[in-house]
Amino acid sequence: MNRNVHVNRNVHVNRTVVGHGRFVVGRTYNGHIWYGHNRHFWHGRWYDYGVGPCWINVDGEWFWNILACPI
Repeated sequence: MNRNVHVNRNVHVNRTVVGHGRFVVGRTYNGHIWYGHNRHFWHGRWYDYGVGPCWINVDGEWFWNILACPI
């Protein structure tokens, strides 16, 4: 008797603690999207992290401002 068993041991937990610098990439916070500390490609152009009109600084963290640069 042959038995094939697959056990998935990969568990991913997203922890969202607003105000402590832990955000989930791609999630919206107060109308702005968190893309991490990386640049973002929008309408054929790369925007460096925190540089340009599409980023907004909220309590020392840069978020993508979807009001200025809608998706």
